[in-house]
Amino acid sequence: MFAALDGALSCPVYDTPPALPEGMPDSGFPYVVIGDDTLVAEEADDVIGAQATVTLHFWSRAPGNRQVKA
Repeated sequence: MFAALDGALSCPVYDTPPALPEGMPDSGFPYVVIGDDTLVAEEADDVIGAQATVTLHFWSRAPGNRQVKA
């Protein structure tokens, strides 16, 4: 998932939140952090698998949601 997001997004992608010093310049934003995941087993007679849900955290200092939606 990290490799796919890192290649597809124009902002940095992290698997753990970066340490941000107080007063970090805006040039470090936006960025994405891969959060927690859940797996729900889905098994049938002919299929073994799971449904995965992954939380993505988008961080920005711009007002509103426009920057992270872009």
